[in-house]
Amino acid sequence: MFESTVLRLKRLTLNRSDPDTRPRCFISYAWGVDEHERWVIQLATDLRNIGIEVVLDRWVNAEPGASIARFISRISACEFIAVVGTPEYKLKYENKLSPAGNVVAAEFDLISSRLISTELNKKSVLPLLLAGEVSTSFPELLHNRVYIDFRQDDHYFLQLSDMVIKMFGLPFDDFAIIDLRESMSAELRKLGALVLT
Repeated sequence: MFESTVLRLKRLTLNRSDPDTRPRCFISYAWGVDEHERWVIQLATDLRNIGIEVVLDRWVNAEPGASIARFISRISACEFIAVVGTPEYKLKYENKLSPAGNVVAAEFDLISSRLISTELNKKSVLPLLLAGEVSTSFPELLHNRVYIDFRQDDHYFLQLSDMVIKMFGLPFDDFAIIDLRESMSAELRKLGALVLT
């Protein structure tokens, strides 16, 4: 199902977007929970396979001696920022865990400037809820934003598709997009029925 969805998404994005401009997405997340870190790497891999340029610390800033400050400044060059909400993210954002401060807090300082700017800038910040609840996983500026709910593994591909549709600027009311989302939902219902039986 995922492979056929990826093919359909690629066809839609190639047909409707400028092939020379791939959206860039910075992923802001908290280290500390292995399962969440693996999930972020899988998300980044899936986004890259669909044609989105991903700025992920483990890929672009892993070299010993690399500059964390220079890496964080790449936020301003990205069209989108995905904030992966978890209880650990909010704790690190609050900057109370370490006397030396936290990278998440520095990242969110730059992200905040978008959230108190124009509507276009606000819409470039994509809250992704991976664990916990909105109030326990996101900084307050994201509490009233529509988020993509990744807490249920069986809805991963549908949520990923919504993310990709948004980043490529495809309209959610377009017939091809509606058809894609409905067929994915039908597949998920079928899979759910198979699991229950």
